[in-house]
Amino acid sequence: LLDKAGRKHFLERNHPDYWTGETKKTQTFFDRSMSVKDIENVAVEVMHQNRGELIEKGTNGMYQISGVVDGKEYVLGLNRGRVGQLYPKP
Repeated sequence: LLDKAGRKHFLERNHPDYWTGETKKTQTFFDRSMSVKDIENVAVEVMHQNRGELIEKGTNGMYQISGVVDGKEYVLGLNRGRVGQLYPKP
């Protein structure tokens, strides 16, 4: 579910060290001190927290889930079997 293309996308959109300069209406960023591995762990934890919903809906659809990791809320977007979106909730 967590592949290189998805990881690249959310790092370029939401990590200060990888950001490509594109912004949305509401732009959030991961903490600069977070490593790629830390962010991968956030994705895994959010999926773990939503295990029941992932089983119910499957992973081939397109939807968002959210979870709290270390006191911060994150949104994770699934799109056709892969994680294509991950960002800190504003």
